[in-house]
Amino acid sequence: MRPWWKAGGLALLVVALVWLVSAWRWQSSGRDVGGTELLLQLVVLPLVLTGVLLVSLRVARAMRMAPDISAAGAPASSLPSGALQADHLQPDAERTCSAVVASVAVELPVPGEAAQAVSTMLEGVLRPGPDAELSDFDGLPIFCARINELDVETALPPSLRDEAPVHVQRSWALLDKVLTHELMALSDALVPLADADMAEASLPSSMPTMKAHLSGVAHPAAVQATQAIRRPHVLLLCAVPAQWNTTWQDALHAWLKMRTRDLLPEVGEMDLQIQLLPAEAAHELWSAVDGLLLQWVREPKCGRRAAVLVVADSAIDAEVVERWQGRGELFTSAHQVGRIPGEAGVGLLLLHEQWPGLSAQTPLARLHRPVRQIRDKSADALGRIGHVALLQAMTQAVQITGHQAESLNLVVSDGDHRASRTSEVFEAVLALFPDLDPMQGVARAGDSCGDPGLAAAWLPLALAAGALPHRSPDGLTLAVQVQPSHHRAAVALAPWRAPAMSSGVPT
Repeated sequence: MRPWWKAGGLALLVVALVWLVSAWRWQSSGRDVGGTELLLQLVVLPLVLTGVLLVSLRVARAMRMAPDISAAGAPASSLPSGALQADHLQPDAERTCSAVVASVAVELPVPGEAAQAVSTMLEGVLRPGPDAELSDFDGLPIFCARINELDVETALPPSLRDEAPVHVQRSWALLDKVLTHELMALSDALVPLADADMAEASLPSSMPTMKAHLSGVAHPAAVQATQAIRRPHVLLLCAVPAQWNTTWQDALHAWLKMRTRDLLPEVGEMDLQIQLLPAEAAHELWSAVDGLLLQWVREPKCGRRAAVLVVADSAIDAEVVERWQGRGELFTSAHQVGRIPGEAGVGLLLLHEQWPGLSAQTPLARLHRPVRQIRDKSADALGRIGHVALLQAMTQAVQITGHQAESLNLVVSDGDHRASRTSEVFEAVLALFPDLDPMQGVARAGDSCGDPGLAAAWLPLALAAGALPHRSPDGLTLAVQVQPSHHRAAVALAPWRAPAMSSGVPT
């Protein structure tokens, strides 16, 4: 009956407005009104307006609630170079494509690595508190989630130490930590490739190989093409706030090249691509992951593909706090539905499913494609906040994996202290799998770490992947996004199982 109550309320509102405007016009004009005009003005016009409004709202709702499992809705600028946008029905291979999460790194106000951080979040014992340095317009300390003892001076280039604001400096320091961890993990992942190449080179020259023609002699062009395919293809994708000016972005790009040369001795033996991903909002980063997985499945000739994804953002800065409070977005004693400033650094190492030596490396998880939805009503609006869009995203994310919802035992969200975000996640989880207790199976990163800006997108993903071997070695975990007002996303992480080697994918 609820839709009928809404339609009736809308009709009464339209009738009241039309009658008030009509009475005012007739009174101000001082003329007599006939019966026909009364009928048209007070009966027909309200009915027509109400019908048009109801149809428009229904069409808008249907368009906004349409599933968005492909990258068709993603901004072109948010996708890695070469990533394709799908505007047709997804083939099964594209719909179910996945990658291997080999390593994750997180730098948070919550101590420990990803698995330990998830356990702490589930316990709910560590939350943001009053900050000793930052205050609001009234001079009162604000709540924030600060990472203490962060070494800013070491990572930042000398040219930016006096020029860059505090939040840029802190983001840079966090980025250095997660980048170092993931590049070292990539270096370890490259070892099996070198061993495989050495083993092949040690074979007797008389033994036939795929590189040789029937005559036993390899054509130079064929050898060169095979060598190009067998070279590791590595993408280093660094997401940065779009508000960073070109000076900071150019300095960051140069710094990434330098750090890669310093930490990765094998850099000369691979095809390395370094990209910056300027983003306005965290949900754009989910599009980048989706585009990357599509690119890999559409270019299956090379299984030696890897991607290092890093992002860091910080709101621990007096300028940011002042800007948030000026827009009415800051959590204060008088405005408790605001956001709490936070900071975080996140890094992920993704490998192609056919990457050599995966069995010996014990990857953390298999990453499936993100499923994105758009709410028809802002989560910040007054009234009850529904969970339909999030539930649709979570349901499709589980279906892609081929698992049943009963195998789900952990959900990691970016949700914070706000009741609207908490209720939305809890209701969606209970609707998907009623046997999962949200108090025991839902970790809310924002509740412990505040709002870390862009890092909030990949943070649940890294936490869910890192916790999977400990919490759900044979089950399923979900990473979900609920912080934005309208955008919702879910991605499933399943235990990694070695796939059957395809003859069309050389290793």
